[in-house]
Amino acid sequence: MKILFSLITLMSLSLCSFAQGNASFTVNGVYQGKNIYVQNPFHDDSTFCTKEVWVNDIKLDIDLKKSAFEIDLTFLKVQDKVEIKIVHYNNCKPKILNPSGGCKTGHFYFDISGFTVDKDSLYWRLGEKGKGAL
Repeated sequence: MKILFSLITLMSLSLCSFAQGNASFTVNGVYQGKNIYVQNPFHDDSTFCTKEVWVNDIKLDIDLKKSAFEIDLTFLKVQDKVEIKIVHYNNCKPKILNPSGGCKTGHFYFDISGFTVDKDSLYWRLGEKGKGAL
């Protein structure tokens, strides 16, 4: 009987831990030479939302016990690919304050050398090969 009671107690504690488990989101891009700033709301009255911050699969040592923090990306080279993963509690979500500040998600352009328009369509001719990264 004691074993059954211990097992039920253990399962209940596991379910409570699971209900208050982790969530995460990831931002991918190309490093542009600036750090990322994150607003960190409260999870409850005394705990902030963010639990961990990872950059390119490296866990960063950041003081997460404040309402905003900076993700220092200066160890990267400009134009390096970057993946930022923020692990947080389920019932709250940190907000990146400058999402395009440190990481471009890609861009491209092309040169239109001419175009024509008729009743139903728009046609264009491309000039030189475009530049950029996707």
